[in-house]
Amino acid sequence: MRGLTLQRAAVLAAALAALVWLGFRYADAQRIAGVQRVAAAKHPTDAQLESALADARRRVGLDPGTGAESLSYVASLEIRLRRPAAALVALEEIVRREPDTAEAWFLIAQLTRTSDPARSAEARAQLHRLDPRAGPVGH
Repeated sequence: MRGLTLQRAAVLAAALAALVWLGFRYADAQRIAGVQRVAAAKHPTDAQLESALADARRRVGLDPGTGAESLSYVASLEIRLRRPAAALVALEEIVRREPDTAEAWFLIAQLTRTSDPARSAEARAQLHRLDPRAGPVGH
C-alpha cells in the first residue's frame, strides 16, 4: 500500500510540474503575440512600442530556444523607436547565436552602411554566403 501511495505522489508531482511549465509557456505565447501585434501595427505610439520592447526583452527561463526570436523583435522595435545603435546590439547578438540568419545580416548591413562601412561589407559578405543570388546590399 505504501508503494502505491508513493507512486501516486510521484505522478501527482510530475503532473503539477507539467501544469506549471504549460502555464509559463502559455504566458510566454501570449506575451509574444502582443509583441507581434505591436510590431505589425502601422502607427503604434512610442508608449506601445516601449511596452512591447519590455515584453520582448523578458524571456521565460524554461524556453529551450536560443532567444533569437525575442531578439529579432527587440531589434525591430528599436528600429521603429529610431534607435539604430540599440537595434544593432540585438542584431549582433542574433548572428552570434545563429550565424545563418540572413535577415539579421541584411539589417546589420543596412544599419552600418554609413557609420561602419567595413562592418556593412562584412555583413553583405555573410548575406551573400547564405544566399549567393542576393544582390548587393545598400549600394
